[in-house]
Amino acid sequence: MSKQGSHWYRLASIGPHFLVCTLMGFAAGKYWFDAWFDSYPVCTVIFSLLGIAAGFLNLFREVALLNKIEEEEARRQAEGEDVGDDDANTES
Repeated sequence: MSKQGSHWYRLASIGPHFLVCTLMGFAAGKYWFDAWFDSYPVCTVIFSLLGIAAGFLNLFREVALLNKIEEEEARRQAEGEDVGDDDANTES
């Protein structure tokens, strides 16, 4: 698989990560903390917002990582290094 294809897979995984973080925050707030403290909907709202914040944090980290990878590939290409897929160059 090309490196460009793997970038698309990483970008496509951002949406599900965001959704899972939000749902985990909601579930932890509603079914664990609110049940424990008997404070519905306070913990549900707080942990839902924390889940959304975690989703955005994952988004920013993933985009920063992809930018770093692309800059490294551009630098290697400018220097004339091989930026092809390492697995495609090896024989089994």
